[in-house]
Amino acid sequence: MAVFPGTGGADILAWRGVSETVKGVRERLTAMVSTLHGDAGIDLLRGLESGLKEEAAFEEAFSSRIDKLLADITNAEVVDDFVPLLPRFNVLAESYFRKRGSALAINTICTDFRDSLLKRSLEMVEHWLQSEGLGLPPSPYCCLAGGALGRGETTFSVVPWYVFIYGDDLGGADYFKAFTYRALAFLEKIGRASCRERV
Repeated sequence: MAVFPGTGGADILAWRGVSETVKGVRERLTAMVSTLHGDAGIDLLRGLESGLKEEAAFEEAFSSRIDKLLADITNAEVVDDFVPLLPRFNVLAESYFRKRGSALAINTICTDFRDSLLKRSLEMVEHWLQSEGLGLPPSPYCCLAGGALGRGETTFSVVPWYVFIYGDDLGGADYFKAFTYRALAFLEKIGRASCRERV
């Protein structure tokens, strides 16, 4: 059972699973302490404190490594900068899952990371098209993710499908045709799309 299920600063005590865990621990602790004599209760509490510090240290280290990966996404400027990010993240997330065993936590972590990677990828495509003389997007657009990513249930190996929506009232069809082609090619290179999914 995960004690700190990858909440990233959220109020974990409000989560039902965590609330039930805390309640169970309190009940067991109360029963145990009531039967202990002398310093045994103090030793038990010291052991609990040590365990909590260890768990908090694990969470802080994991959070620091995730923050570093997110910074690497923000700072990436060429395809070669992006290619290793997803494999690095998957190794980190897998180790977290092995330690915590929380499907909810891994879904949240994987979805947030992949959202950040997609957002930065689309920003890069905008930048490349602008540098090639096509300018900025002529109308608003959005990219919706379907499947597990769209539901926030992403894991390590899910290949998402996307729906790309744009306003063509300003004659942006040619721009967005080029944008979509470049975005899909880029996402495929970094492991976020598949040729089979393009249609």
